[in-house]
Amino acid sequence: MIEESAVVVAIEPNGTLWVEARPQSACGGCAAGGHCGTQALGKVLGRRLVRLRLDDGLGAAVGDRVVIGVPEGALLRGAAMLYLMPLLLMFAFAGVAAGFWDAADGGVALAGGAGMLAGLGWARRQSRRPWSGSGLTPVLLRRVSGEVPA
Repeated sequence: MIEESAVVVAIEPNGTLWVEARPQSACGGCAAGGHCGTQALGKVLGRRLVRLRLDDGLGAAVGDRVVIGVPEGALLRGAAMLYLMPLLLMFAFAGVAAGFWDAADGGVALAGGAGMLAGLGWARRQSRRPWSGSGLTPVLLRRVSGEVPA
C-alpha cells in the first residue's frame, strides 16, 4: 500500500470526508541528486495541495491528521495507462502507416505523432472517469496522533 498523510478539511452530512494532502517529492532519494529533470519540473510546478473525497470509516473530525493509501497494483495500472498506452499507440499508428500505406518517413512520423496524441487523449479520458470500483480510489487507513501544524 502506498501511503500519504493528509488533513481532514471538511465532513459532509453523509459521513464523507474531504482531505488535503501535499504530495512528497521523490527528489533527493536517488544517485542523481539535484541533476535531473524531475527536480527542475518540481520547482516550476511547485507542490500543490491535492483535495480528495473519501468515505469515513474511522470517525475522523475536521483538523485530524490521517493516513490515506492506494494499493501498489493500482499505481502500476495508472502508470501503464499514462506511459505505456500512448507509446504503444504511437508504434501501432507508425507501423500501420509504414506497412499498409507504404508512407514515406514523414508520413510515418506524422502517424506516430497522431498515435501518441490519441494515446494521451485516451489516458486523459480514463483519468476523468469515476474511480469507484477501479481500485484507484484512495482509502482512509488510520488517524495520526498529534496536532496539525498551523
